[in-house]
Amino acid sequence: MACGLPVIATPQGFAPEIIIDGFNGYIIEEESPHLWAEKIKIILDDSALAEKMGKAAQKVIKENYTLDIFFQRQWAIYEEFQPKIK
Repeated sequence: MACGLPVIATPQGFAPEIIIDGFNGYIIEEESPHLWAEKIKIILDDSALAEKMGKAAQKVIKENYTLDIFFQRQWAIYEEFQPKIK
């Protein structure tokens, strides 16, 4: 996603939280090889769609998952739970 490519993934881990099916990639059940092939073919056959989905995927990463954002979120958690010094 960070490289500007649409993603095809299973609904495991964080994938369902960051992949919007049909917008920036596809979520496919693991036991559906015909669906995997279908979605791969769609992306390979439609370069405009692949580019649009890739840009949307990259935007999600840039807006939510850069190292700076990660560290800011981690710091906020740390500050929330550290003992208050008076």
